[in-house]
Amino acid sequence: MNSKRIGAIILCLIIILINALIPKKENEDFKNTFDNMLSDKSNENIIKAGTNGKILKLSLEGVIADDGKNYLQDNSNSYSVLIKSLDRAISDDEIRGVYFFVNSPGGGVYESSEIRKRILKLKEKNIPIYVQMGTICASGGVYITSDADKIYAHPETLTGSIGVIMQSMNFSGLMEKYGVKAVTVKSGKNKDMLSPYKEPSSEELEIVQDFINSSYDRFVDIVANGRELSKEEVKKFADGRIYSAQKALEYKMIDKIGDEEDSLNALTHDNHLEDASIIEYSYNSLPFLDFLKYIPNEKSDLESVKSIISSRENADRPFMIYGGI
Repeated sequence: MNSKRIGAIILCLIIILINALIPKKENEDFKNTFDNMLSDKSNENIIKAGTNGKILKLSLEGVIADDGKNYLQDNSNSYSVLIKSLDRAISDDEIRGVYFFVNSPGGGVYESSEIRKRILKLKEKNIPIYVQMGTICASGGVYITSDADKIYAHPETLTGSIGVIMQSMNFSGLMEKYGVKAVTVKSGKNKDMLSPYKEPSSEELEIVQDFINSSYDRFVDIVANGRELSKEEVKKFADGRIYSAQKALEYKMIDKIGDEEDSLNALTHDNHLEDASIIEYSYNSLPFLDFLKYIPNEKSDLESVKSIISSRENADRPFMIYGGI
């Protein structure tokens, strides 16, 4: 039994017990409180109080992927929370600046595009956006930060890896060795492109390569426009390799090398926001269920195999991600 099922059972038992023991009025009060905890409503945490508008601090940690909302995990710096925070910032007329900390190897093309779309909406409101790169800000991390007004990288930041990748496994040789055959019924000859059960044809590879090239060209355009460089200048360093902060500065991928204090001070000083409040949005969670995160999620051999096979869902879409670490 996995942690989610255990959590659901415990939660049901708690609710049943409360229903049985608490009087009706108090029971309704608890229900309202519980509903609020499960809602997507956000609160403002004041990091530093001020009088001249607000600077919003945003963070993105890990792979850029649609993670959904899992109350048994700490996803305060995740894609889904970032999207909600950006949407709220767009409608908040008190926001005067955005400080965006990114520590990510990149991720899905679609998700990266959704983040960038909201970044551009903030820029349309003339809101300055300053980025601080963390340990790694590569591929999709570069994609979502290139439009920022200023980009800072820590001296030890790893960045670059500009490109698009799509991968699939090929089990055909293994299947032939053990006499296993796949039966496929399809409506068109290319319907099973990148199937792991057969060798890809040259036509299939050409189709996929054309798609990858198109995504790559858009990526280059975005970096070129955001960094005010020509496409030719971008293509000199956009071959998929990674760079140190020092090399990134040389190629004008970033503006300066510095830490979080340096970039935040620059945002406030450059935009006369020394007296602004610094805030971050927080979202309701279920803190009393945190212990469920530590319950082992044991899987049988069959479940493990199913998990590996089901991961193919990510092989059929392009990623902007650095996979070297």
